Amino acid sequence: MTYRLLLLFLAGLLIALALLWATDAPGADPIGPRFRQAQELMRAGRFAEAEPILRWILRTRPDLPRVQLDHALVLFRLGRDDEARELFLKVRRRPDLPAAVQRNVEDFLERIRARDPLHIGLDFGLWHDRNVNNASEAETVEIPVFGTRLPFRLNERPVSAWVARTGANVRWRKPVSPRAHIEVTSAVARNSAIGHSEYDRDTASLSVGPRIRYFVGGAGTRPLFGQVNMEVGVRKQWHGGHGHSHTGWIGLGVDQAVAPDWRIGAYVSRWVTGYNEDASSAIEPTGQSLYLGVSRRVGPGWLTLGGRMSGEHTKRENRRWAGREAILSYGATLWRDLGVSARASLGDREYDGKEALVQKQRKDDTYGLDVKLSHRALALEGFLPELNLGWSKTASTVVLYDRTTRTARLGMRRLF
Repeated sequence: MTYRLLLLFLAGLLIALALLWATDAPGADPIGPRFRQAQELMRAGRFAEAEPILRWILRTRPDLPRVQLDHALVLFRLGRDDEARELFLKVRRRPDLPAAVQRNVEDFLERIRARDPLHIGLDFGLWHDRNVNNASEAETVEIPVFGTRLPFRLNERPVSAWVARTGANVRWRKPVSPRAHIEVTSAVARNSAIGHSEYDRDTASLSVGPRIRYFVGGAGTRPLFGQVNMEVGVRKQWHGGHGHSHTGWIGLGVDQAVAPDWRIGAYVSRWVTGYNEDASSAIEPTGQSLYLGVSRRVGPGWLTLGGRMSGEHTKRENRRWAGREAILSYGATLWRDLGVSARASLGDREYDGKEALVQKQRKDDTYGLDVKLSHRALALEGFLPELNLGWSKTASTVVLYDRTTRTARLGMRRLF
C-alpha cells in the first residue's frame, strides 16, 4: 500500500513538472493570454493599465500589426499623440494592410492632427478668371448731359487669365484652463494672375483671442456643449505688388447646442479699413456685421440656415451702405469617402447718395452658389484634392457694377 502511494505521488510530481516545463519552454507563447488581458482592460476603459502590457508584447514581437493598432489606440486615448501618430504611420506603411483598416488608421491620424497645438496648413489652387481685373461688364454707360442721357464707351474691359494661388496658414493653441485656450491664427496667400502681374493679389492676416468651452444642463439631463469665441485681428492687402489697404477688426461669437441634433450660433463684428495713399483714401469705411444661424443634423451632415445684416459708414456719402444676406448651406461625407458641401446665398446692398457719373442711387442684388467636391480615393499621402465650383451674380441699378462670375478651382487640403 505504501509502495503504491509512493508511485502515485511520484507520477503526480512528474506530471506537474512536465506541465511546468511546457509552460516555461522556449516554444510556449505567453503573448496570447497577455494580449487578451490587455483587450479586457481596454474594454473596461483602463488604458493606462493596458499600455505597458501592449508595449511589452511589441518588444517581444514587434511584427504584430493587430497589437500595434491597439497600442496606437491606447496611446491616442491617453493623449500621447506623438507616439500614437508614429505608430499609426508605421502600420499604414504596411503593404499588406487591408483598405478598410488603412481608412480607420487615417481617421485617427486626422483626429490627432486636429488636436495638435500647432497646426500648419498649405493653401494651393488653380482656376481660370474671366474678369481678373474686376472691370465693368458693360461696354457703355449712359451719363446725364444737358438734360438728356448720352452713351459713354468704357475703356477698361474684362481681362481673362489663369490664377495660381499659393499660401499657408498657421493655427496655434495654448490652454489656459481645462475649458479655455488662447488661439492665434495667421495666413498669407498670393493670387498670381499668370501673364498679368499687375492684377496679382496678396493678403496677410493675423488674429488672436480666447476660446471658452462650457456645458449647460441640469442634473439628470444630457449636458449640451457651447463655446464662446473672441478675437481681434488685422489684415493687409496688396494689389499688383503695391500696398492697397489694411483692416483691423474685433469679433465675438457663440456656438451653442440646444439639442443633440440642433445648434444655434451668433457672431458680431466691427471693423475699420484704411487705404494707402495711392488708393481712394477718402473712403476709409467703418463697418459692423451681425450673423445669426441655426443648424440641424440631416442625414450624415449638417444643414444650416443663417442671416447676416451688415453695413459700412464712410466719409463719402455714396459709399455708405446697408446690406442683408440669407445663407443656406449643407455639408456631409457620403459613403464615408465622398465629401460634398454646398452654399447658396441671396442678398442686397443699398447705398446712400448717388453715383456721380450717372446720377443714380445704387442698389445691388447679389446671388451666389458654391459647391465643393472631394473623394478620399484621390488622396495622396495625406493630401486631398478638392474641386471648388462657384457662381455669383450682381445685378445693380448702376450697370458699372453688374458682374457675373464663374469659377472652377482645384485646391489641395492636408488631412494628416
